[in-house]
Amino acid sequence: MRSVRWRKVLRDLGTHPLRSALVVLSIAVGVFAVGTIAGSDALLQRSMAEGYAASRPASATLFAAPFETGLVDTVRGMRGIADAEGRRNVTVRLRTGTDAYREMLLTAVPDFEDQRLDLVTLERGTWPERGEVAVERSSLQLVGLAVGDVITVQTVDGDLHELTVSAIDHEVGASPAFYVGRTFGHVLPATLEDMGFDTRFDELRILVDDPSLDRDAIRAVATRVQEGVERAGTPVFGTFVPEPGRHPANDLLQGFFLVLGVIGGLSLVVSGFLVVNTISAILAQQTRQIGVMKAIGARSDQIAGLYLGMVLAYAVLSLVVALPLGALGAYGFTAFTAGLANFDVAGFSVAPHVLALEVAVGLLVPLAAALVPVVRGVRVTVREALASAGIADRFGHGRVDRLLQQVRGVSRPTLLSLRNTFRRKARLLLTLAALSLGGAVFMSVFSVRASLQQTLDDALRYFNYDVQVELATTERDDVLVREAQRVPGVEAAEPWRFASTQIVARDGAEGRTIFAFGLPPNARTVRPTVQEGRWLLPEDGRAIVATVNLRDDEPDLRVGEEIVLRIDGQDGRWVLVGFVESPTRRPFLYAPESALERATSEVGRAGVLMVQGRPGITPAEQDALATAIRTHLESAGVDVAATTTAGEIRQTQETLFDVLVVFLSSMAVLLGVVGGLGLTGTMTINVVERAREIGVLRAVGASDAAVLRIVLAEGVLIGLLSWAIGAIVALPISRLLADALGIVFIDRPLSYAYSLPGVAIWAAIVVALSILASLLPAWRATRLAVREVLAYE
Repeated sequence: MRSVRWRKVLRDLGTHPLRSALVVLSIAVGVFAVGTIAGSDALLQRSMAEGYAASRPASATLFAAPFETGLVDTVRGMRGIADAEGRRNVTVRLRTGTDAYREMLLTAVPDFEDQRLDLVTLERGTWPERGEVAVERSSLQLVGLAVGDVITVQTVDGDLHELTVSAIDHEVGASPAFYVGRTFGHVLPATLEDMGFDTRFDELRILVDDPSLDRDAIRAVATRVQEGVERAGTPVFGTFVPEPGRHPANDLLQGFFLVLGVIGGLSLVVSGFLVVNTISAILAQQTRQIGVMKAIGARSDQIAGLYLGMVLAYAVLSLVVALPLGALGAYGFTAFTAGLANFDVAGFSVAPHVLALEVAVGLLVPLAAALVPVVRGVRVTVREALASAGIADRFGHGRVDRLLQQVRGVSRPTLLSLRNTFRRKARLLLTLAALSLGGAVFMSVFSVRASLQQTLDDALRYFNYDVQVELATTERDDVLVREAQRVPGVEAAEPWRFASTQIVARDGAEGRTIFAFGLPPNARTVRPTVQEGRWLLPEDGRAIVATVNLRDDEPDLRVGEEIVLRIDGQDGRWVLVGFVESPTRRPFLYAPESALERATSEVGRAGVLMVQGRPGITPAEQDALATAIRTHLESAGVDVAATTTAGEIRQTQETLFDVLVVFLSSMAVLLGVVGGLGLTGTMTINVVERAREIGVLRAVGASDAAVLRIVLAEGVLIGLLSWAIGAIVALPISRLLADALGIVFIDRPLSYAYSLPGVAIWAAIVVALSILASLLPAWRATRLAVREVLAYE
């Protein structure tokens, strides 16, 4: 008996191979999406954890005034310290063309063969000798360099130096070059000495001896080290404590993969709609078979087992397709992400829990989707089943049906397509749900990109400048303004003070290092949006305004509260007068320039110059203006450390945004594919069910072209209905995506913008998709012989 049941299941699978293939592919796409995302996440976690741990990352980094090797040896002997190492960083300009330069950060490593912390590994070539440089591999995303090339760099005094590229290396914890918009290299201290730099260290990296310490405990150790270093006569400007044992990109990628996982899960849900449609159609076609089986003694649960067995067969076949493709997709996705985030993939592997997840969702989701139509279909009585004509048609009884019957002024084939579309309303709803959801996510991706662009525009309006000039040392602000305004194209120049500061708690504990900017009265180059309290006033004394993301570390801060800031080792009381929107993930403080001058004991001197060019200046013109400003200031004796243009910031951020959009688009395409498969399945079922109707049309003289137009018009109408619904559903979905991605990348929701071009693009795609999805069923309809279809039951 059991073999007879399975023979029926196999026969039903083979009777309509196209329908079966569509269901299998639909489930497989959903499982593939889930497997790719979950597998990528697992492989990324493993790769980042192993690679980052192998680099022996520092527990904390102290940024200090130049110090000698003896101080490093002293710190190594402190209680709670397992190891310490000094590094020296300088910024130069790498020549990339005749008059083109790109910022380059050179880090001096005392001994490449005896590195202690944040290990730099050799990719190819040999470790640099004097006069040579090892280029960090992520820099190759920005500049085309190879081992043996000779590069030209310019120091802050304008001198040019040639360095030979001896190696391409890799620093696991370094920010990708494309993300920060500058290149990285490693040299010996002697090379910096030849270039005229002070070779004493300016970074002290420490490793605590207890690996179980959390971030707060490490901060306490770092504070103790800082106090010891300052007692030894070396000022410390700031301290950075990363999350212990976690790659810097970990949180960013985790949040992004959570968003992708939700979209991948939706594709699996959408595939369930096709399962429901298919099983419902099979049950409707086989109503008499169900009656015969019941008449000869079959129970409802036995019949239900037959049809659930069919669904199980669909699911198993889909797993055969999806499991290997999911593993390959996960590896490819991980390799692509690793290349962007600058770490290595830890070999091809499939985590057991990911495999179990794929099998579970691949089996359970289709069975759960089919359960309701199967239970409903097998409840039919013997009398009702044997009296059934096989496919009931109740068109004309509903309100929508009666409304459609009143339609006039269209051709008969068009009218027939219109009525056929709404004949199976439950099936139509499921098809629309699948296709609408795919379209909504696709349109939402365009809205997310528009929101990213809007957010970037808002950030650039926030900092209302064209060129930012960072100085190697503070300079007299009147000299800076006077010399900058002599450069053709400069409309205004505004000097900013800055200082590294820490908020001191009531118990004396020191918080994270935050940069405070001293602004001139009525500053033009910053236009923040006040969230709470107020902005700085010209008459303010020791008043500060903080960006809202400071509350992530200091949740108890309140407007009007007096707080203690430690600047250059001196504590002072300031009044928090307001919170403003933050343009970046890092928090900032803003203060009147006069108050910050007194706190830093540098009256009339600035470390940053914000420059505005003429209105409407292009990115290329900004680059030329930055070069002219730098050249003129250096000729006037001002040491320029770096220049940054608004165009460079936009380009860097747009590169990152484009990567995000590619990831989201890939998931949206998968949803669109599942929706298209669902529409193809629906149209195939519709053609099969209306075989007799098609036969009648052909018997009374309908041409193949007319039959083709009827089926195609029905598919296009369903596609357009799904587009209209999807455009509405995309509003909340795109808002949720924009908020979620904003929280992940900039700690606040994106500035939302709904993309009308995205709606128009999906309209064109869905029409083309509907035609393609309906073409094969329509062609099959024209191939049906009149004698065969009139005999159809």
